[in-house]
Amino acid sequence: MTIQDHIKESQEPGEYAELLKQLRTLPEQEPSPGFHVHTLKRVKTAERFSFRRPWLSLAAGLAVLLSAGAFILSSHTAPSTDIQWLLTQQEADGTWNPSRHGGNEQFRPALTALSVLALNRSSPRSSKSIHKAMTALGRLQTEDGGFVGGDPQARAYNLAMTTFALATCPTARLQAKPIIQRAVEAITASQLANGSWDYASTPEGNVALTSWMVRALKSAEASGVETTTVAQRKGLRWLMRMTAHTDGNVSYKPATAPSETVTALTAISFISAGQAFPDIQSCAKQMTEQLSQQNQSEGQRDCYRDYAKIVALELAGKRDQALRIRNEMKNLLNVPDTWRVAGGDLYTTTFTALCM
Repeated sequence: MTIQDHIKESQEPGEYAELLKQLRTLPEQEPSPGFHVHTLKRVKTAERFSFRRPWLSLAAGLAVLLSAGAFILSSHTAPSTDIQWLLTQQEADGTWNPSRHGGNEQFRPALTALSVLALNRSSPRSSKSIHKAMTALGRLQTEDGGFVGGDPQARAYNLAMTTFALATCPTARLQAKPIIQRAVEAITASQLANGSWDYASTPEGNVALTSWMVRALKSAEASGVETTTVAQRKGLRWLMRMTAHTDGNVSYKPATAPSETVTALTAISFISAGQAFPDIQSCAKQMTEQLSQQNQSEGQRDCYRDYAKIVALELAGKRDQALRIRNEMKNLLNVPDTWRVAGGDLYTTTFTALCM
């Protein structure tokens, strides 16, 4: 039974009408596992003071629920301060503009989609902002299924991240289905012959971008949008060729130093889209074992890297290691982010909200 169900069954004496009014503002979410223990302790305390005035028992119980509201919302919810900031920064047209926060305007579709993904982790009170953003992203979609952007890098990441976010967000999925379908067609059409994706039509390929494209296609498929497993498998095979068989590390380009970021992004694609292939799953396990042992560079803030590592480790069931990275991120909140030039404060706030 939800909080609102309890309220409907109770009467509203004037003594605690205001309390009930406050309770109705609480979002409907499933209580966290320890909520009942937390509540009963408070009820037993309240009962000692209410045995002579029966109406106080109900009021005390309602007060317990209200005081425990923060306890309920702490489970699987993005930080409220980040969400509140995102809600206040949404433009009148429904988008989020990175150039107003020290970032690059050409990444507006990607940052709008990632903001939607972050808001989807918060209370239902964000639904109006999410639907407004969906309408805006529909207007930003071009005839070829992509999304407006400047250089090839921006257009490619706008397409990958926006498709993934829209397909992943349950609140937006039905409204965004036609947008996602056109985006999937654009992703498939832009795949190179070797199975990868890149910023331009070159045979080299880009590991980070390919990982995002595979993930976007898999999310679209899971959301009920028609996609193609051929494109996913070609992308996975190319990523396997880019993975070191000795330790599972991946580099941005051959003959360069391994990168935690692209290793984590590749592991996410392997775990989410390569379930049917034992060799891919074995490789993903090796990758996440490696990621769980690595420590980020001391004093360096990189929300993109940390987001990828947290997602990969949680998908692999390594929640303790993911929690360690979250705690490390909290200690670096006042440190400038490595990728701030791309999206400014909007970028770092969005990825931080997605990590917490």
